[in-house]
Amino acid sequence: MLRFAFGNLFAKKVRTVLSLILLSMVLAGTIGLISLSSGMRNSVSATFMRLDGIVVISKGSADPIFSRVPSGLAEEIKGIGGVSAAAPEIWGLVAMLDGTSPLTKGWFSAVAYGGFDPAAMKSARGGGIYGKAIEEGRFLREDDDGALVMSRKLAREYRKKVGDRTKVNGKEFEIVGIYHTGSMFLDQSLIITLAKARDLCRMNEDSVSCIYVETADPSESAVKAAAGRIAGLKTSIEAKTKYDWHEEFGAVLGNLDAFFSAQSAYIAVLGVIIVLLTMSMSVMERRREFGILKAVGWTRTDVMKLVLLESAFLGAAAGAIGCATGTMSARMLGGFLPYQPLVTPLLISATFLGGVLLGVCGGVYPAFRAASLNPVEAIRTD
Repeated sequence: MLRFAFGNLFAKKVRTVLSLILLSMVLAGTIGLISLSSGMRNSVSATFMRLDGIVVISKGSADPIFSRVPSGLAEEIKGIGGVSAAAPEIWGLVAMLDGTSPLTKGWFSAVAYGGFDPAAMKSARGGGIYGKAIEEGRFLREDDDGALVMSRKLAREYRKKVGDRTKVNGKEFEIVGIYHTGSMFLDQSLIITLAKARDLCRMNEDSVSCIYVETADPSESAVKAAAGRIAGLKTSIEAKTKYDWHEEFGAVLGNLDAFFSAQSAYIAVLGVIIVLLTMSMSVMERRREFGILKAVGWTRTDVMKLVLLESAFLGAAAGAIGCATGTMSARMLGGFLPYQPLVTPLLISATFLGGVLLGVCGGVYPAFRAASLNPVEAIRTD
């Protein structure tokens, strides 16, 4: 029966090939949607795992770039028990980098600059997020004036290396270090001194964008306790831990997952319809064949098995093609995104089995119709 079912499937090659193409596109789309969502979640999680401490920003600010807090707040925070480091930072967007705007390459190409106080960062574990991510050269020193640390991603994009000079918003800097975190968010930054960042964004001496805080005890309970005490210093500030950031982004990603789930459900229905139409046409064209099979002794169950096997073969073939094209498409798409879509063996296996399941579901009604044919009437069919 297996060989018979497989042969019947390709009796009408053009129709079968068209069905395979449509169904495999549906399954490839499923891999694309889920891999995009998983890749985004993986990148966001990797970013927050690198944040050891607390970021103090103005209340309601979505990002340190849009935040302003008093400069003197860092000294107040240092006086809180359990706090081991409180480093002010100034953040802004790069309008021009070496004479061109990063935004001309797309929104994902936006570059930020971060101003750090090297003396304050000495108290942070490993020199902070960027200090411990140095791959070449060094991090900022207290006596630096026009020094800059660039991410490996930006260094490759702008063809820079340690010792080269670059212009940020018209100001010239020397690249003293290259860092790499692997995060789509953190690797779009240029690190300079606090004084130079203040000069670039023309910020008053009494303000900074945010304050990065670390506790002597890095445990979750100690970090959350310190964040609560810091938030109590002023009503105009928020003290966010990596757990807070993860929760906020988790809500956004949850909405994204819901959207992708709805699209996947729509895709599944579309896949069932494709198989249903294909197998229904096949059954209509082969009424005489099914009548003869029943006349020579095939039971209703045998006929149903035959049609379901054909639809399962169709789903399996489409699943294999869809998995291959979906995986390749996701990898190609990663070249245009700031993160890599995540295609796992589990996703590939689930998509393939989903293809088989779609085939079987789409073949149920045609199989029932074929099994219900009256042998005499079916044989008389022209």
